[in-house]
Amino acid sequence: MKILLVGDNRCAGNFGSISTTDMLLRLLKSNSDYEIDMISYLSFVIETPVNGFIEGDNQKSLKLKRVLMEAIKRMLAATGLLSIIRSLYMSTLGSNHDNNKLYVPSLLREYHSFFDENVESGVSFSYEKKMILNSDIVILNAEGAFVNGIDDEGRYRRDGRYLLFVAYLAARYNKKVEIFNNVVDPDSNDAKEMLSYVYSIIDYAQVRDRMSLNVLQTYPGCCKANYYPDALFNLKVSDFDYLRLSDLIDIDIIESGYVCLGDSATLRLVSWDVEKFYVELIHKLKDRFSHVVFIEGFSETNNDVMKAIQKTGIRYL
Repeated sequence: MKILLVGDNRCAGNFGSISTTDMLLRLLKSNSDYEIDMISYLSFVIETPVNGFIEGDNQKSLKLKRVLMEAIKRMLAATGLLSIIRSLYMSTLGSNHDNNKLYVPSLLREYHSFFDENVESGVSFSYEKKMILNSDIVILNAEGAFVNGIDDEGRYRRDGRYLLFVAYLAARYNKKVEIFNNVVDPDSNDAKEMLSYVYSIIDYAQVRDRMSLNVLQTYPGCCKANYYPDALFNLKVSDFDYLRLSDLIDIDIIESGYVCLGDSATLRLVSWDVEKFYVELIHKLKDRFSHVVFIEGFSETNNDVMKAIQKTGIRYL
């Protein structure tokens, strides 16, 4: 059986996504009858090259590229050149449906016309189309793509729009479609309309929390859906032989009991006091556990979280 996994997050910017994808691949590869192809997580945010992304674009190299790009953007912004370059670039794209290969439908009513005018003609999603047609089943590793998020132009987040449209494409090409490892919590009527439709035309969904399952049950004609925790929970201690926890944390902390904390990339978007929340949470955890350890998630930790760590004096890794 040929499986297309959409959402190879091993190049993502946090350890959770990397490890979850790694475990999902291990589970799939444990069946020797499965032949697996993948579409990178990078396709969630930028247009996929004609031949896909190079697999060698690993986490470290991609993180370095992101750091360099952010430095260049800051330099251009400081000189006033960034807005000029962006305006010139956008002017070359034309309207959304005018050979704009970067565009991903943001409304359900755009799906059918975009498919006919752009996908079938080879203007957009040519790599995705090729990979879908070469597969028997399409599995989408959606993670947190279907939660709240609106871009500067008022459209639902691009990663969510991309995954939903790829699921629609796979269904249009009569492939079996399943969405795994995801949360469903949109705060957008446009997103809800797209989600409700897509979940009615796919074959199966597996969500990682019960609240998401409750949301899916409100969608008319929703496919069969089940709740299963994150695939990461299938990892065993033996899987980490290459990295002993004692190399990072004092042995007395391990033996006396500890709890690990992390942060989220979306903390910069919330309206509540992040520092106050973490200080109160850490104090409550300290009352119950001998040690509280904060582990960075592969991206720069939120400044307010760092202040909370310094105030409470917990170990930071």
